[in-house]
Amino acid sequence: MKRIFRCIAAFLFLLYILFLPGRAESANASVYHNLRNYTVDDGLSSNHVYGIVQDSIGFIWFGTDNGLCRFDGCEFRSYTHTDGDRSSISSNNIRRLMLDSHGQIWLALDNGVDIYTPATDRFRHFDVRTSDGACVTGQTTEVIEDREGEIWIATVNSGLFRWNPVTECLTVYRHVPGDDTSIAQDYISTIYESKDGTIWIGTYSEGLCAFSKQTGCFTHYRKETDGRNCISDNSIDAITEDSYGAQAVSPIMTIGMGRADCNVSTAWQSGRRANCLSVRTVVRHSTVFLNRNFVP
Repeated sequence: MKRIFRCIAAFLFLLYILFLPGRAESANASVYHNLRNYTVDDGLSSNHVYGIVQDSIGFIWFGTDNGLCRFDGCEFRSYTHTDGDRSSISSNNIRRLMLDSHGQIWLALDNGVDIYTPATDRFRHFDVRTSDGACVTGQTTEVIEDREGEIWIATVNSGLFRWNPVTECLTVYRHVPGDDTSIAQDYISTIYESKDGTIWIGTYSEGLCAFSKQTGCFTHYRKETDGRNCISDNSIDAITEDSYGAQAVSPIMTIGMGRADCNVSTAWQSGRRANCLSVRTVVRHSTVFLNRNFVP
């Protein structure tokens, strides 16, 4: 019996040595010792960065509230609007960046969408119209490319735009009062395509929508008063997918997470509120990565 106790004590002592606080701090230091903070003092056009992508060459692109920046690992190059130059960026206020399958960078701006072509080093404004004359104007919040090469553009109060580059057809989806198969709201915060090809739409205050290309209809998910089988808040800021194919939803107002399984969604929330403005955090749950904005 004493021999067993000695073995247990030796094992616990070994664990203590391996996981000393000092050793843990040393391990963390080795992971983060190469981190560097880049600011306007280093050539970045603004300290407010809203989008980051890396192209096939290796350049890293930053979308800021003062233009587009390209970083080659040593220095920054800035692209800003020039009056009278139609090949320059249309607005310096960039909300999101998206690198498409052709190597072009799509910029969600406060006055529509621009497309940057690295081969020509020029910008062009996306001014395509629908069959009834509607076009992407005003503030845009996100741009994505789905697996079939179609472009989806989220806007503030102008609905969801869908661009097919093969047919050169632009379609807009807007809320129709009384039609439960239409999009829930024209103010769209985020878009995401899941593994099964469903287009998920997060709205500003009307919950989550799932769009089926097969039916052309939207399915709505909203917070329920009883708190069961629902998302944790109707203001959606980000959507992603875990390794099991479930969608993780990040609300704006409440600290919590919602998980949607196509036909049903389950909510987890702490009920706390953060007294912070535009704080972005990353939460890891299996392979889920969430990007949250907390506001007081």
